[in-house]
Amino acid sequence: MSGLLLALVTVAAMAIQTVITPSRGVVWAIILIKLIVNIWLVSYFIKEFAKSSEVFTYRDGFSYGFIVCLFSSFICAVALLLVHTIVSPETFETQMDVMVSAMSQTRPEAAETIINMQQSGVLLAIVVIFSFLYYLLFGLIVSAIVANFSKKGNTIF
Repeated sequence: MSGLLLALVTVAAMAIQTVITPSRGVVWAIILIKLIVNIWLVSYFIKEFAKSSEVFTYRDGFSYGFIVCLFSSFICAVALLLVHTIVSPETFETQMDVMVSAMSQTRPEAAETIINMQQSGVLLAIVVIFSFLYYLLFGLIVSAIVANFSKKGNTIF
């Protein structure tokens, strides 16, 4: 449940950016708010999980944070896939067209490769996989930091 709630923040930000086309400043504000809320939620979930234990180690906090972030990352990656295939496929195509047009001037062979990857669906798969890994890496870093502040009890390490 914690992973689902954590993912909802990112999915909501994705939805806002898909439904309305915000200005660059609004996009940065959404990213900053999403970052702060996600860090706070991971901290909250780990501390709530620790309340039921008399002894709560760094490992316990990090493990729980990792599991929450793993589920959240999976949900966010699936949501990204749905946005780019069902909800707003034209957005992904527009982004790729801009990238291809920019690359075609300097590296036409690379632009052709990207067009072929986009047409075969490989490019979307790569974007979704790297998004999953990005979300998971961010979650690992936050969990590692937050777990250090959630320790309690008499432990040597």
